[in-house]
Amino acid sequence: MILLTGATGFVGSAVLTQLTLNSGVAVRTYGRRAPLGLQLGSTNNISHIIGELGADVDYTSALHSVDVVIHCAA
Repeated sequence: MILLTGATGFVGSAVLTQLTLNSGVAVRTYGRRAPLGLQLGSTNNISHIIGELGADVDYTSALHSVDVVIHCAA
């Protein structure tokens, strides 16, 4: 599974599109809001965790079963 931060931004949304169209791998996004496709209900192996990024945040649950992190958040 891949954890992707910044999936609602310009770069992150492009990365999310490529991951879901070309790889078939499970993707978990992490951010303040869900990417548009998730809000509309088309998931395609995508899950989302709503949260803030920061030094004082516990990412244990977000990183459960994750093999790779792609950090695109600002």
